[in-house]
Amino acid sequence: MNEKQIELLKKEIEFLEDKIKEINEISSYLYKNNYDEDIRNVFQSSYDLEQLKNKLKKQLELYQMLSDKDIDASNRYYLTDDIYLSISDLKPYFYIDNSTWIYDNYIISWSGINEWITDLIDQEYSLFSCNSCYCHAFGTSSLKDIFAMIEGQVSENSTKVKLIENLVEFTKEDGKFKELRDQVVKMINFKLNAMREYLEE
Repeated sequence: MNEKQIELLKKEIEFLEDKIKEINEISSYLYKNNYDEDIRNVFQSSYDLEQLKNKLKKQLELYQMLSDKDIDASNRYYLTDDIYLSISDLKPYFYIDNSTWIYDNYIISWSGINEWITDLIDQEYSLFSCNSCYCHAFGTSSLKDIFAMIEGQVSENSTKVKLIENLVEFTKEDGKFKELRDQVVKMINFKLNAMREYLEE
């Protein structure tokens, strides 16, 4: 589970470690031999590579933690028959299958359709979880807030794992968020059916 991502990240981290060592050795050599400052500046710092390495290490750890929880980041987690959650590349987003009719009649951009369905689910989720501007919010987060926390570098991996666990649980018909999920799905289906009926008139 998550083997491909884990293996690739290990190779990338190893590659960066080699390059960091190489740059540091070159930098030390140039300094000791009093090379021109312009030349030394080219190899002066491996800081950016170190930052990237640390970012990849954090991603590697997150994939390993997800595997321990039996969560496969490459899976599609279906909310309905046509709408699924993807957490590929640790970037959560909703997608809709069989959306040609939306593309042909409403939104002439495939990426736009995915953004639209994600926005639509986020709106209904926010409403029923009392996180919209019309509700009394008690520290809840919208789906897009949760997505941003997972994608960002600020939150600890333990927090990200819990958020991803809850997102996957939200998609389950009999999960611990069943009541919230059922209401969101009901509203999404209602709107999609209304759009189809309008086209048929």
